[in-house]
Amino acid sequence: MADIESEQKQGGSMGTSIASLIGQDTRTQSNNALFDAMKGDRPTVPQISTPIIPQQPQQQTDYQQQAAGFVNQNRDSIMVFVIFLILNSSTFKRIVKTNAPQFFSEVDYTMTGLLVVSVLAGVLFFLMKRFWRSE
Repeated sequence: MADIESEQKQGGSMGTSIASLIGQDTRTQSNNALFDAMKGDRPTVPQISTPIIPQQPQQQTDYQQQAAGFVNQNRDSIMVFVIFLILNSSTFKRIVKTNAPQFFSEVDYTMTGLLVVSVLAGVLFFLMKRFWRSE
């Protein structure tokens, strides 16, 4: 450590000073090849092309086909779910309560009201199953 400090004080250094490099050609052989290639003096190495990866539309159609297959396989379950959701919604109950109060007790459907709503659900299921076209 002391040797380095003494060399620096005396003007010496461990490497080449920048002042001595000014005006000199400091390129190495590999740098010359790169410089010449950039100038166009040497033939360039052909570029290696990357393989072309097919786009994603095929996968999207596969997903669409899977989704359509899922819907077709579970069509009845989906219909029952939708009918149940509609007939048990508070909006439907309010409509029945205002237009047919004999089907409602103070809190919920009477036995007659439950029977009518069940028959309505069956009719809706039959109509939806009959007219829902499968692709």
